[in-house]
Amino acid sequence: MVDTRKSPYTKILEYLDKKYNEGIRQIFIETLSQDTSISVDRLLTIIPEFLKDGHLSVRFEIRCPTCNENHGSYNRMSDIPLKNIFCEDCDTSFYTLSQEVIDVSLLVSERLGGAAAKPFFRPLVKPPRFNAPPSPL
Repeated sequence: MVDTRKSPYTKILEYLDKKYNEGIRQIFIETLSQDTSISVDRLLTIIPEFLKDGHLSVRFEIRCPTCNENHGSYNRMSDIPLKNIFCEDCDTSFYTLSQEVIDVSLLVSERLGGAAAKPFFRPLVKPPRFNAPPSPL
């Protein structure tokens, strides 16, 4: 369970770092919302910062609204072809840009790994004292 006293940005960063360390690179926004107790609407205002920082990238997946079969993954919304798709698994026909068939997932970049565990400032380390030899004068 994520600590509710932490800022949403910190909760997301720690959650993504944990998933990265578990080998999970793709996370759906709904899952992130449930696991961090942050609303999807709030996530959509925070996620652009992670995209800008390079911690995340976005993937759009076209899924059959009936059986959830994946019918393609795209890095940009503009790459999704405008067409009707026939799902052979369940005999359903649907249009690619219908809101209910597009799943948005987040891909955790390698730059994020360990970021949440690292302190923002390095601890102060005092150098060892150097005892100079006595002056020959």
